Amino acid sequence: MQGYLDYRKERHPDFPSAGSIFENPRVMKNSKEKKFEVLPAGKLIGESGLAGKKIGNVKISELHSNFIVNLGNGKEQDVKKLIKLVKEKVKKKSGITLKEEVQHIEKIKSRKS
Repeated sequence: MQGYLDYRKERHPDFPSAGSIFENPRVMKNSKEKKFEVLPAGKLIGESGLAGKKIGNVKISELHSNFIVNLGNGKEQDVKKLIKLVKEKVKKKSGITLKEEVQHIEKIKSRKS
């Protein structure tokens, strides 16, 4: 258990977040042999130059680029803007389309009777 906690402390940001935002994509390594490899989404994001990118009061963690952290009073729309930016930049740089693994919960407005 301590090893797991130490791993998280070293590699995961110490700010509020929703955890990993994107799935690690599987890409074809060898089409002839139908071999795939899993690429870390955080690495793709970092290679796209987005580590530390900030919109409003949320940013892409420099420690692990697959985390969007809330620096305090972060806004939902800013998180969504960063997610959109990441998808665009990673697609442009690597040709890979990232899929979100977080689930969005839409606000339910109550009706007054």
